[in-house]
Amino acid sequence: MHWLRSHISNLFYVLYDFFFSSKERIILLKTILALITFIIYWWMFSWKTAIFMMIMIGAHELGHCYRMKRVGVGSFGFFFIPLIGGVSGSLTEYKSSYDKAIVALEGVAWGTCLAIATLITYRITGSLYLGVAAFWQAVFNIFNLIPISVLDGGRVVKIVISSIKHRYVFPLLSKPQTIKVIALYGLWLSLLVLIMICTLDVSLRLEVFIK
Repeated sequence: MHWLRSHISNLFYVLYDFFFSSKERIILLKTILALITFIIYWWMFSWKTAIFMMIMIGAHELGHCYRMKRVGVGSFGFFFIPLIGGVSGSLTEYKSSYDKAIVALEGVAWGTCLAIATLITYRITGSLYLGVAAFWQAVFNIFNLIPISVLDGGRVVKIVISSIKHRYVFPLLSKPQTIKVIALYGLWLSLLVLIMICTLDVSLRLEVFIK
């Protein structure tokens, strides 16, 4: 068993060194993962739903990348992860816990805006597909707000609680920053719940995703 773990670990580092040793190889890896993700979702649902899911995931991850750039944090962009979603990450350290919290919330912010645009288009066109899509976009982003450490909500809640209890988070959020982060968390969560309520009547018409 130890032999197997050792070989898997060595393989991981070889692949990491290969793909991350140049910008071109990073782009290649992103392209491969995006194609695999598209093919899997196409096989599971339909080509139209595969595109929808990749747009939904991509908007969320682009929100993180955009905010990282605005706060001066280097980023490698984002990768699609088949059957899981996507992942974005920083190449440099955050200057403050506030920046880290805002970056975590930005993905949900972009996802919420996309869900609102989808909801409005659904109301204008009456497209059942868009109604179902708006509902599940809301579900996807609410899921990301759950206070679990690997999710955006978990990172935000950890920073806020640590600041309120004055535990060591360098640097701690100031009181105005804490209020702003909590307000933004509540705003996006409230809007997402409202979108779910507005599309609840079509939420289970999942047959549109496989046509």
